[in-house]
Amino acid sequence: DISITYEKDLTTEPVAVDLISNGTFEDEAIDQNWSSQGAGTIEVVEGIANEGTHSLKVSECASGWDAVKYDFGDLLKKEKIAAGKSYTLTFWAKSGNISGDLEATLTGTVVGEENAQYDTFGKTTNSAVNKDGWTKVSYTISSLKNYDATKPLVIFIHWISDTHDTTFYIDDVSLTTLISKREFLGERISAAKEMLDSLSETKKAALNTAISAAEAVFSNEEATNEEVFSALNNLETAITEAQKPEETPGGDKTAKEELGE
Repeated sequence: DISITYEKDLTTEPVAVDLISNGTFEDEAIDQNWSSQGAGTIEVVEGIANEGTHSLKVSECASGWDAVKYDFGDLLKKEKIAAGKSYTLTFWAKSGNISGDLEATLTGTVVGEENAQYDTFGKTTNSAVNKDGWTKVSYTISSLKNYDATKPLVIFIHWISDTHDTTFYIDDVSLTTLISKREFLGERISAAKEMLDSLSETKKAALNTAISAAEAVFSNEEATNEEVFSALNNLETAITEAQKPEETPGGDKTAKEELGE
């Protein structure tokens, strides 16, 4: 799942896409790419959040090795992450019991270093967090030119203060990058096609019509920015309509009408 943010009058501007699904932890299913590191444990909790009602709780952090991590493996396989592009990692954090410093470290393998798994490709500056409020942490990843795309690429978020045995929370995690509207149109066409099998025949026909129109623009190398933007808007509208619940026959009848009165 990818989110889109753009201004409708800026047809030539790139699109900012978020590559992490459910970084707000509001959906019931946590992104499978999240896991714990070392002795740390993770769980989605309710009632503690930067925004919304949920966040990810990281506890039993007895050392700097105990952490929460996000594996970019799926994004690498889908070629959502590539050398030469910049990505901005952003999240909000607070501690559960004591104040201290957090750090986010991006690790992978440099090309040619067959046995290495923890080469550092970048990390945030120490971010002070406390139990009384949320702290925003942001880092731009722009040093992936020499990483080995066949090996794990992982971001670790870990407690680095001398005081351990702590608990902290993270929320509203995003990994954003900029792509052209044409690229994004191609991605949304693929997403729309994946929806087809779950739709009724009526909704499937309507979405197929929008997909065909979008594909015509996407395959036209001479399509203008305005045409691409229009195709995106039309396809997004069709996707939104397809996602609406099916209306139940007779659902608009009043109780009296149902009883024949």
